[in-house]
Amino acid sequence: MTSKDDYNKLLLFIYKELITEKKDGVGPKNVVKEFHDWSPERINEAYSHLRDNHYLKCISLPSSYNGVFDFWIQSLYPYAIKLVEDELEHKKQQKLKEIFNETPWETIKFIKKEDNKAIFIDANIISETVIIGDTNLQVSPGDIIERNLQNGRMDKLIVLENGLIKEHNGIPTHYETKVRKE
Repeated sequence: MTSKDDYNKLLLFIYKELITEKKDGVGPKNVVKEFHDWSPERINEAYSHLRDNHYLKCISLPSSYNGVFDFWIQSLYPYAIKLVEDELEHKKQQKLKEIFNETPWETIKFIKKEDNKAIFIDANIISETVIIGDTNLQVSPGDIIERNLQNGRMDKLIVLENGLIKEHNGIPTHYETKVRKE
């Protein structure tokens, strides 16, 4: 296990406690309980790294708990939250790609109907259904999906319904968007 892995695991745990579970804070007792198989030095190193690199809004106290620094983590800085959420999104995308691997995933151009803004995302196109893992995106009827075909032409698809599918049976939340060719 590398130090980077330790920092990431501790940051993810703190994120889950503060953001997902909406706890008021995280102290050494919580961390020791979660990482019971880590030595106090290992916990201290991971905590110090996150603190010193300004991921955590915290109070450090001059005492210790079972050899672990005494601290109270009040919150995470916005870029730390974004870092964790980006990693969680990446893992979700990878899981979807493993599940829906009948056809290759490709980069598509997604154009919002209302504001005509375009972004590039990965999608899996199966006949008249487009699977999109990025649920931060708001898919609406009338939006446009463009894809480049192997023959050099462009395929233009119109969204008929967003097809948001909530997480179930271990399959992450995603869109199974119904489309038609323009």
